[in-house]
Amino acid sequence: YQAATDTFYGRHVRRLPVTDEPRCAGVASNDTIYRQMWGPTEFRSTGSLRTWTRAADLAAITVPTLFIAGEFDEARPTTLEEFRRTMRAARLVTIPGAAHAAMREKPAEYLAALRSFLADVEAKQP
Repeated sequence: YQAATDTFYGRHVRRLPVTDEPRCAGVASNDTIYRQMWGPTEFRSTGSLRTWTRAADLAAITVPTLFIAGEFDEARPTTLEEFRRTMRAARLVTIPGAAHAAMREKPAEYLAALRSFLADVEAKQP
């Protein structure tokens, strides 16, 4: 089970090798909140978000909204496209070669997408 989880995460969550990441001094890793909200892994939802959804409310969002997904993201670009289509002012950007951690894997592409979206939003302001 752990090997399958690690393989899935390596393909769809973070495609880069896991390295030591900067952390706040004195703060240890803690997955308590993740486990309470979702569960032990992506495959075993036992937490408070297990049946939670707001998909039916997306059409009510009228402010500019940006979805960013990696090409190999566990939050699949095709699923995000379905959400985007229900919203009047939404955009979806897919980062080629990235997984769920696109902001870490492809930071230049991620920031370019974010900056482009914000520039477009600002340009439409009166």
